Amino acid sequence: MFNPSMQTKFSGKKFGLFIALGIGVIFGISFFSDYSITGALMMESGEVATFEPIFIVLASIIIFIILSILWWWLKKK
Repeated sequence: MFNPSMQTKFSGKKFGLFIALGIGVIFGISFFSDYSITGALMMESGEVATFEPIFIVLASIIIFIILSILWWWLKKK
């Protein structure tokens, strides 16, 4: 039997917004940066330029901070 008290306080609409914004942040960083999430950029000369591992670490930290703040803000409402 379904028990409504077992539902989380996080409504489906807010959770969907959270997921959409998270995906948007990840794709936004990959789209607007000089490098792609796949790890390679084709230069004009035809060479493949890869990004430094520190870029992946910094981008991941920034994304997790933004998502943590967003999660806290949405959960607070």
